[in-house]
Amino acid sequence: MKTENIILIFIFFIILSCNSKDYKTELIGKWNLIEYPEYGLIFTKDSLFINSTNPTKQNWSSDGINIFLKNMTDLNMNKLELKWFRNHFLYTLNTRKDTLEWRAEKDSTKTHYKFVRVINNLKN
Repeated sequence: MKTENIILIFIFFIILSCNSKDYKTELIGKWNLIEYPEYGLIFTKDSLFINSTNPTKQNWSSDGINIFLKNMTDLNMNKLELKWFRNHFLYTLNTRKDTLEWRAEKDSTKTHYKFVRVINNLKN
């Protein structure tokens, strides 16, 4: 009986691990704003760099439709207390995962920003 319970628990954990998806990995990379390619986003494993008129760095997490930002700093690592900056974004990726569209979750204008993934053309 004890062996059967252990086997059932083991199968249960295998099933759970098969269903988990790491949404962060599909965002990692460099993204340029389509309208203004000099601005963009760089997602790394634990940081998001926003290249804009005021470049910032922050930690981020995602659940597949939401991006949450925290610990915002400037590039000199000075903590920023920007109440006007949104820290929760809704996003979608196209089927090829090369176009990212996002908007601030609490934005009355419902402005969407489109980014295209930067492809590294260097051959190894």
